[in-house]
Amino acid sequence: LARQYAKPGVRLVLTARRVTKLDAVKAQCEALGAVVTAVPADVTDADMMASVVAAADDDAPLDLVVANAGCSESNVPGGSPLWHKAGVVNSTNVMGTVNTVSPAMERMVARGHGQIVIMASVASAGSSTNPSSVSYAASKVWGRAYGQGLR
Repeated sequence: LARQYAKPGVRLVLTARRVTKLDAVKAQCEALGAVVTAVPADVTDADMMASVVAAADDDAPLDLVVANAGCSESNVPGGSPLWHKAGVVNSTNVMGTVNTVSPAMERMVARGHGQIVIMASVASAGSSTNPSSVSYAASKVWGRAYGQGLR
C-alpha cells in the first residue's frame, strides 16, 4: 500500500513491528521518490502509537492516516487455545486500529483537515463462518462498523 502512495513530493511515515520488512518497504518507497520516515512500532501499544502519531504530525500535519495492521488466527503459534488466538487478533486488529486512529483523529478534528482509512476485509461483510478465522472475521466486522461510526 505504501508503494502505491510513494512518488516525488509525498512524505510517508511508515510503522511496523518487523524492522527488516519495514526497512525494505522504506527503501522501495524512497526509490519511487517519496521522503520516508520508518518507525518500528507495535500498534497494540497505545502510548507508543500516540507518540509516533504526535511526532509525525508535529513534523508536518498528517493528511491521511491508514490503519492497516492486522493478523489472523493463522499468525498465532499453533497449539494456542482459541481464547488466546482471539486475544492476539483483537489486540492487533481492534485495539491497534483504535491506537492508530484516535491520536490522529483528535489532531485532525482540531485543525479541521485530514482523512482516516481503516482497512477491513471481505470478512467484514459478516458472512464468514469458518471456525478457524472467527476472531479475524469478527475484528473486521468491528473495523467496518467503527469506521462508519466515525464518519
